Amino acid sequence: MPNLQEIRRLSHPVEGLKTHLRELHKVVGADRDIILYAADFVNPGQDIPSEFLAINDEDVRHFMTAISEMGRARRAKKTRKLDLILHSLGGSLAAAEQIVNYLRAKYSHIRVIVPQNAMSAATMMACAADEIIMGRHSALGPTDPQILVDNRMVPAQAVLNEFYFAQDEEVSASEIMEARISMWPPGLIDICANAVKLSETMVSDWLHRYMKLGVKKADKVARKLADADKHLTHNRPLGIGKLKSWGLKVKPLERKQRFQDAVLSVFHAATVVFEKDNAVKLVVNHAGAGVFRRPAEYDSD
Repeated sequence: MPNLQEIRRLSHPVEGLKTHLRELHKVVGADRDIILYAADFVNPGQDIPSEFLAINDEDVRHFMTAISEMGRARRAKKTRKLDLILHSLGGSLAAAEQIVNYLRAKYSHIRVIVPQNAMSAATMMACAADEIIMGRHSALGPTDPQILVDNRMVPAQAVLNEFYFAQDEEVSASEIMEARISMWPPGLIDICANAVKLSETMVSDWLHRYMKLGVKKADKVARKLADADKHLTHNRPLGIGKLKSWGLKVKPLERKQRFQDAVLSVFHAATVVFEKDNAVKLVVNHAGAGVFRRPAEYDSD
């Protein structure tokens, strides 16, 4: 496996990524499609609004493009299995649901491969897989929904906690809290309560339907993933050991050396594309076709 420094020395990073995607496809076999979905959320050289890096409505079109450009050969073989390499800090719950519905309509078996981080809404997408593959260094994250309040994103559960706190007549600070709550927009409590319920319901349904967990176990895992009070921060990394102990079907990336090398080569190549090609989001199939989003393209949207 070429290391990151060797990949950085390539003069054509996009062609390098395409090469490594083709090599990974040889490893997993012709009966599986591969799609890489990655956003550049760690490169300090980019000045792109976070909403463009997040999972959003346009990504549905990007996945449609990546699948349609696999061409006639794929359709002739009637491939029904997908390896989705997922690297994202999350984004829109609605967009994630639409992507999941689209991919599950196309494929009967999906493996989500997490080379580093798949957080928040990306964690929810991972829960719609038949199985998840993670490295010892990889992480999923809490699925508690975030709500825009006072021009910043806050946990919906935190808003509900403040509301319940203000209702406690024995709490001396309740008048202060009531004054704060009076400044909230109408319907905020219902919005937060519905967001929390929807997040847990979607994850539980997907875990039961696709990962084949029992209903009670799926509900329990969904509650654990969404428990903002226990996680304390929305960015809390949840590793493979904890997730397996909860009952998620997670397999170690390290179990097969050749597969691990091929996956990490794709991930390193994607990192170099972010660094050297000015791309900020990739939705690319194993044939190297798909979407390479660059900052200038957002200016023209």
